[in-house]
Amino acid sequence: MKLMQRNRRSQQGQTLIIALLILGVLLILGAVFAGILSRTIKGTQLSKTRGQSNDFAESGVRYAHSQLVNSELGADWRGQPEVIVESSVNFTRDPDIYYLRPASSAFLTPNTNRADKGGPDGLGPYFRVLYRGGRALIRVRYAAGDESNFSAQAEGYLKTPGMAHNFLVIESVGRQGDVNPNDPSLAGNRGAVQYIGFASQAVMVTEIARMREYDAKEITGRKLIAFAQIGIIDYARFITNKHRIAQPLELGMSIDSGARYRENLAGIPEGLAVNAPMGHGGIANVPDFGLGGPTATASTVNFGGSLRANTDIKFVGNTEFSLNKSLGEGIFASGAVFTENGAQVSIRKSEWNVGTNSWLNTTPVPVMDSYSSLFSTLGGIIRDGQAGTDANQDARNVGYLTSPSILGSGEGGDASAISRYVKMTRDSGRIQGGATFSGQFGHGEGVYVDNFSDYQTPVDEVSRAPFARVCVPSHRHA
Repeated sequence: MKLMQRNRRSQQGQTLIIALLILGVLLILGAVFAGILSRTIKGTQLSKTRGQSNDFAESGVRYAHSQLVNSELGADWRGQPEVIVESSVNFTRDPDIYYLRPASSAFLTPNTNRADKGGPDGLGPYFRVLYRGGRALIRVRYAAGDESNFSAQAEGYLKTPGMAHNFLVIESVGRQGDVNPNDPSLAGNRGAVQYIGFASQAVMVTEIARMREYDAKEITGRKLIAFAQIGIIDYARFITNKHRIAQPLELGMSIDSGARYRENLAGIPEGLAVNAPMGHGGIANVPDFGLGGPTATASTVNFGGSLRANTDIKFVGNTEFSLNKSLGEGIFASGAVFTENGAQVSIRKSEWNVGTNSWLNTTPVPVMDSYSSLFSTLGGIIRDGQAGTDANQDARNVGYLTSPSILGSGEGGDASAISRYVKMTRDSGRIQGGATFSGQFGHGEGVYVDNFSDYQTPVDEVSRAPFARVCVPSHRHA
């Protein structure tokens, strides 16, 4: 009996200890759960923030592209410069001034030898599009001749800007928050900065640094970069094939035609095969574009001979191409490429060699037959419409590239949409009588013609064919 009482006394308090241990475990599990929940909430908020900023940036890209396609200016559209609201003369509290600042052409962009054109990088100002709860800062640039395209130490955001030198570049920065430049309270803790009227280069550099500092406080932002093709100016020759005729483009004069010409220059035989003079690409020494540094000498650089065709390409005569891979040039067909009757295609190719800091010139031998197992893109300068890749895993698949049209939004879409032609002619000029534009009577920005009864369009394959057949003498394509 005494033994049982002793055991009971030794077991007293165990329930309390077990309960405390269980409560401790539950406390730890609760803390872990609270931490996971907190991180999940923060992650959700961050994803929402990023998503909204991305939506604003994407909306800016779509807006810019819509204007490039459908506006009166078409591919020349660049948006309207932003009107900056000043807090005092030459000073502003605008939270986006780092992107919106205008050019100060009297001075140089900081850390460069380029004239300042405005914006965050001296390449031009953005403009602002306001949305509910946010905005997009947009810039459209076409700068085929920018020195950075040909520079070994390229400036900006593109690793190889030369590859995009024929494209329109659309930049859009999406940001959250409403902006009212007339309400200084929305500027937060940002001070006023000088954005124009700089007294010296040093003052401009200092103020741009302050703009960058204030801009860094915009923690919600997303930047997107998009590229748009014009087509008609991207290549030395662009075969639009607007009516999508199912026949190949015949390039060159057939070898079997026997065409010859007489040359009266001394020492040159009178009978030679037709051979048009070659252009600027590869025939003479041209500058090195600064790629080799200040002591570089002139060297041969092949360029300027791109071809784009929205159909098959059939080479019926000997043709030479001068192509520059570093500038994105090549032979691109949405269909197949092939030769006929022994026609030969010669290529002179230039490519910037980073290792040797110089141009690398080669004359690769192409296999111009899309259906051959030996077909090669030669590193991406010959591409056809075949799906997949070549033996070196380089992409081939080239799609149909819609050509620019004066009809704009009225073509291929809503039949009731007003075309660019009508906007630039009938709906231009001065308003008369409260509703009618003077353009309707021939006094607008262009001549408006409305004789639709005489409007003629090819309606079948036979009537379309004469408008699409392209045949030129055998030549050096440069």
